[in-house]
Amino acid sequence: MWYVVHLMFAGPPDAEGKSVLCETSQVLIEAESALAACDRGEAWGREHEKQSGMRLLGIEYLHKMDEAPGDGVEVGGMYTEIDDPWGRRDELIPPRDKLIGVQWESDVPIGEWATPEQIARLRRVADG
Repeated sequence: MWYVVHLMFAGPPDAEGKSVLCETSQVLIEAESALAACDRGEAWGREHEKQSGMRLLGIEYLHKMDEAPGDGVEVGGMYTEIDDPWGRRDELIPPRDKLIGVQWESDVPIGEWATPEQIARLRRVADG
């Protein structure tokens, strides 16, 4: 069976309890049970700690996939209520060329498309 394990990572705790940089990762895991998927997800998280500079906070969510991974298989989603989504479509849905995944693969330097906040977070991760 296939599971999607949602892991949360955080930077070292701040002595004053202030906010710290956090990361979430959704990882596909093949396992015999949900508990086995948790074990494998945590193992993935411990390996990720070594390269990310973040510490594994834990698994925040886990769900079993209805189908094996492949083209077009849904791996996540949620229901939410949003005020006037059709009237705010341009605010909620960016143009395709502004999607982060598309921008990462473009030839445009990161400094030309990332916000100052995104650049600051990337620097914090790189310095971590």
